[in-house]
Amino acid sequence: MPLHTHRDLFKSALLLTVLRFPVPVAISILLMMVGNADIAGLIDLKSYDWREPGDGFYSEQLYAALISGFLASGAVQLYCEKYQWRKMVSALLAFTTACGIAILLLIPTPQEAQYLFLLPGLVLAVMVAGYVHKAPDDNAIWIFNARLAFAVLASGLVAGVFVAGVLAVLESFSYLFDIVIQHNIHRYVWTTAASLIAPIVGLSLVSRNLSETFSPDGDPSLLSTGTSLVLNFLLIPLALTYLIILYFYAGRILIEAELPKGQVGIMVLIFTVGGAAIWLIAHPWRQTGSRLIKFFDRIWFPSLAVPLILLATGTYQRISEYGVTPERYGLAAIGIWAGLLIVWYLLRSRSVQPRILVGTLSAILIAASFGPWSATSISVASQYQRLISLMQTAGYFDGDALKVPDNIETSVSNEAHSKLDFLARAGQLELISPLFEGRADNPFKNKTPGLTESILLSDRKSIGDILSDAFDVLKFEPYGHDSSKIWVEHRETRPVVLKTQEMTFYSGTHTFHDRGSNVPEADRMFDIPQISSADNKITISYQNHIWERDVAVFLQSVLEAQSTSEPTNTVILTIAGKSGDAKVVFHHLSGYLDGNNGIILNGSASLFLSLSSDPDH
Repeated sequence: MPLHTHRDLFKSALLLTVLRFPVPVAISILLMMVGNADIAGLIDLKSYDWREPGDGFYSEQLYAALISGFLASGAVQLYCEKYQWRKMVSALLAFTTACGIAILLLIPTPQEAQYLFLLPGLVLAVMVAGYVHKAPDDNAIWIFNARLAFAVLASGLVAGVFVAGVLAVLESFSYLFDIVIQHNIHRYVWTTAASLIAPIVGLSLVSRNLSETFSPDGDPSLLSTGTSLVLNFLLIPLALTYLIILYFYAGRILIEAELPKGQVGIMVLIFTVGGAAIWLIAHPWRQTGSRLIKFFDRIWFPSLAVPLILLATGTYQRISEYGVTPERYGLAAIGIWAGLLIVWYLLRSRSVQPRILVGTLSAILIAASFGPWSATSISVASQYQRLISLMQTAGYFDGDALKVPDNIETSVSNEAHSKLDFLARAGQLELISPLFEGRADNPFKNKTPGLTESILLSDRKSIGDILSDAFDVLKFEPYGHDSSKIWVEHRETRPVVLKTQEMTFYSGTHTFHDRGSNVPEADRMFDIPQISSADNKITISYQNHIWERDVAVFLQSVLEAQSTSEPTNTVILTIAGKSGDAKVVFHHLSGYLDGNNGIILNGSASLFLSLSSDPDH
């Protein structure tokens, strides 16, 4: 085939893709431009930090908005294409939908739970968008999604080849002509491949015949025979094995009269979603396939009843004890979805179609992403109420006034600590601000001289500082509060400058805790310094050099340093040894003094080791 013919085919395929999906293509181009501009530093996109939220958009928000807009606009254009809406109307509706999704994601504080529900929901929406109304054939949605899966795989392969090819060319130029290649050029290449090449290729491969049907009996291709083999010899046997395990576990619960374990919900979630996927894949063979496929098609919906009872019991137990979280909200949402499918199947088994199964789950996930009924809103309200209930039980209130008790049970302190931390991460720490009104130790007030007494969360005092002060005022500790213990908390927020000698070298960053060091066993064979905390000793080792210091002595020195300077200043511990000094620069440290003993719960530090010229000393 002549070269110009290949070029014409490429132009034709690209033009058809742009005309068919103008909004997703435009979003893909915008995503590529934003990603590369972000790498180049042309735009200031900061990663979201709940401790110090600022103005403007965050990288997570903007990228999530663009990806969500891409998926949502694609689903809208597939819907309009299936039902033959005008091109201009289709594009306008897709653009409006993408903008609406972007606004919903860009205005509020970034929430991981929102992305956790929204993105899978939009993916499912793309799968079912062209089949919202009754399809001519249930198998049409199957073949469409089979081709869609192929398009995703092929686009990933093409993007990988693009990256490998471009990087190979650049490296060749660099090697042959001594051209200096920008050190982060690979980031530009990967970003372009992921945001532009892969989406455009994927869109070009989306099936154009949304009414295409599929007959497994009349199709001897690898798609039909391969899928049938995988179903009969892998997927369905695995699903049935999992089902048997869950039923045996349910029997054990009945015999021993105990409640389900907390993690059983995840097992049931995997079985429910995985089983639904297998049911969808096996749907074309439900009447003409093997006995195993027919058996699975008949029993899958009714068989969910017992696992869903386990899910409901376990989730209800966890919510009753600890309140709603986005994860538990998700388990409950999937359980409700599966329960409705069971009832639907029992009442009208023939009306349960793939588009119903996929579409209802998509609607639930998207609905769970926004509004007062969303996973985030419900979780925040539940965790706040649980926190107040814990504080009331622990005697934190004298009428309406806050009264902090002297001693708090470890379990109460630990749970209250996690709930307050959750509210801060969700950007809802201001919910507890009324509790501190009128108190001199109000963590929401700035204590810096010269500033106004009361400030807003978004002003000079960061949420991280407010949370830390609230923990101190309320005596919430992750390991419980004990008035006999002196708690020590240090966090470095400023750079440190050290003058070093000739034989001084740097090693870091090291992390450690009260059970030793976080260095994996496999890494300890390498000739690198080690720092650990155990048996009331801080120990630093390197080759045949050892430095030790009592933890209690050190924690006392940290407290003394904090009393004479700001707690954010760098804390440096110098330990003298026979072969030189070891300087430990602590970036973060938490622990407590209990009499003459000291415990470091966790910490991170860098080492500056000054060794003598004689390595045997």
